[in-house]
Amino acid sequence: MMAANQTPREPIDPAHHVGDAELLEHAVGACDEAVSLAVACHLAMCGACRAQMRRLDAIGGALLEAQAPGELDANALETVLARLDEPRGAEDLARAPAAGVPILAGDGALARIDLPAPLRRRVARLAQARWRYVAPGVRGIDLPVGSGTAKAQLLSLRPGLTIPRHDHGALEVTLVLTGALLDEDGRLARGDVLFREPGQRHRQNVEPGEDCVSLVVNAGSFVPLTWTGRLLRLIARP
Repeated sequence: MMAANQTPREPIDPAHHVGDAELLEHAVGACDEAVSLAVACHLAMCGACRAQMRRLDAIGGALLEAQAPGELDANALETVLARLDEPRGAEDLARAPAAGVPILAGDGALARIDLPAPLRRRVARLAQARWRYVAPGVRGIDLPVGSGTAKAQLLSLRPGLTIPRHDHGALEVTLVLTGALLDEDGRLARGDVLFREPGQRHRQNVEPGEDCVSLVVNAGSFVPLTWTGRLLRLIARP
């Protein structure tokens, strides 16, 4: 029961936020590096999910204190050191500065995007940050991820573009940075994130007005369900 002086927590709409399971996996380093990047970027942009992360951190700390001490894994130190360059805690993500980490020369449009700090650091690792042709109306920049099977890309989608109805070979995560996507679950604007698993079929449209730039993580392949989609897959560059 809620205490008399406790403020009720505003429920988080799960449609365009990160669920508790994914937050926990991110916090303990159990998810793919590319997926973790998407979660870190959303946390940097979403105060509600940062607050939920703080709650989960507090619960996890209490559980750890209640456990008897055990032996560390032989690779525990190496695992921790490998993950130190990305902010993990909710407070770190809230404070992480985007300024001071340069976007490399090569595309002025990319430099004008207000990238969340974890993504800005990742883009800064590239020798060049230039858009390349992916498909009609779609340009992309491949992002470096050191481990895991999923790949991460920045995708720029032309206003008015339709992404035909499709399925997914594995998990897909989309985080909108500019513009908006109209999905069957509603409108995704800046900071909104969408997780799609195999079997969750959908069609998307880019809202007119400006390019929709998104961080897109794919652990599997795009599975077209229409003839138009199959044609696009044939002419698209991976």
